[in-house]
Amino acid sequence: MPARPDPRSWTDRSPLANGLNLASLVLVAWLAASTTRLGLGGARLAALILLVVAALAWLAWIGLRFRGFAAVWIAAALAVMAMAGGAMAAFAPFAIVLPAVATLGAAAGMPLPSALPVPALGALAMVVAVAAAGGGFGVVYGGLAACCAGMVTGVSRRQAEERAQQAALLGVEKERAEIERARAELLAERNHLAAHHHGLAP
Repeated sequence: MPARPDPRSWTDRSPLANGLNLASLVLVAWLAASTTRLGLGGARLAALILLVVAALAWLAWIGLRFRGFAAVWIAAALAVMAMAGGAMAAFAPFAIVLPAVATLGAAAGMPLPSALPVPALGALAMVVAVAAAGGGFGVVYGGLAACCAGMVTGVSRRQAEERAQQAALLGVEKERAEIERARAELLAERNHLAAHHHGLAP
């Protein structure tokens, strides 16, 4: 049975981090739009819809994570983002960044077995869309490589956060042990003084 996501990994995010994430969304959306022919018909309309869906899923990821929603909803937003971005790669190769970012977010926020469906769904959508559009599979290989890079980066980030948490816990335990030792020494000194005064009493 896959490991369950750790909700603490999703909620420990500062407003600054979310602001940078939002800025990244704007940049990626702008680059994807500038390299894609968007319109209201045929493939152009499909590309426009996929870009909007991916952007909305990215926004949902930021908002849900910041507000501390259940991990299952955040994972669902990342899966939608990966699938929309993967499908859009058939029209704009730059869109492979979207499933890669979704993979990074999933790997950084949950254990590896639970994170794997996100890149898998993104890759599946990419393969189906590229095959349907009759495009070359070079973009698929690039997308898979980007997802792998996102997975490695996300896992590394999660491991770094876990090490930092463990170090913080060890520091707290050490400080607590020092307090208990000081308390024990104080109590022993108090007992010694009490015994001394008792011995001096007539």
